[in-house]
Amino acid sequence: MGARQAGEEEYVDARLQDCDIYARRFATEVAEAAQLAFSAQEAILQLPSLGPAIRSDGLILEEILPAETLAGLYRMGVRRSYVSEELQPRGDDFQFLERDLRQGCFEALGAVGEADGAYAAEIEQQLEVQSLWSPDDET
Repeated sequence: MGARQAGEEEYVDARLQDCDIYARRFATEVAEAAQLAFSAQEAILQLPSLGPAIRSDGLILEEILPAETLAGLYRMGVRRSYVSEELQPRGDDFQFLERDLRQGCFEALGAVGEADGAYAAEIEQQLEVQSLWSPDDET
């Protein structure tokens, strides 16, 4: 805005082009992340049954997941502390823990994929109308 007020239209245009390039790259990467989540869903279903998790005040994923599954989680970028530290389930979380863990992970990855896909589509739509602002933000 300062550059526009100063009449530096060339600078403004260059920065807007940069924004467009980065937004398109971001949208592509978010869409790819959605596809990875859906691919991971299929991989989860190929695992042998993990059975329901043991109900307790806290769970440590590192103690209940097979080594191959843990290695896959680490390759996907899951923080080691997330699987080595005690989880503290609350309320409805126990519904998840009482079922086969594969199904819970399958559903969670599906939700991540859908959310990322919707986010990528929204960015693409904003780029089509040449505005990176959501209509709600323009008030």
